Amino acid sequence: MVHGTVTATYRSNPKPYGHAWVEKGGMVYDWQTMVSGFGGNYRGKGWPIDDFYETFIPTRMKRYNARQAGKTMWDSTGGRLKGKQHYGPWH
Repeated sequence: MVHGTVTATYRSNPKPYGHAWVEKGGMVYDWQTMVSGFGGNYRGKGWPIDDFYETFIPTRMKRYNARQAGKTMWDSTGGRLKGKQHYGPWH
């Protein structure tokens, strides 16, 4: 899992925002592309990593393995998965 700041360069007034995604096998998978239906040609398939980086220019990135992501999310919610939720970015 990766957390960072991305900028949607294709927008007329691009602004940076916090984002999270998974990188696996040269591909980027994120909620917007895989679940919500955004992503254009990559909808439901994920982004090739080079295209994602060129389009969104990620900065301030921090990588987490599965164990680190689970522990950090648990810690950031005060040990509760309902109520106070904070999915990141955590750094």
